[in-house]
Amino acid sequence: MSNENQTNPQINPLRQRFLDQTMFFEAQTFIRTYLVIAVKLPTGAIELITNTDQLASKIEYYTKAYDDNFCLKNNPSIQIVGYMLV
Repeated sequence: MSNENQTNPQINPLRQRFLDQTMFFEAQTFIRTYLVIAVKLPTGAIELITNTDQLASKIEYYTKAYDDNFCLKNNPSIQIVGYMLV
């Protein structure tokens, strides 16, 4: 198990929950068909992104592209503020 998926007291609780819920995504016995991400933009607006295909690769992207506070590494003024796996 990588250190990224272990509980870290300094990690944003939302990100930690995301990591915990998606750690074994491909091995889950039921199929989740949607990943909805709520992203706060620099303007303060919230944008909803709905992913329906290649969820494993989308999960990997969000895990790698966002830091421990769920801010986009390339632009920290963009932050994931919510998500839902359905």
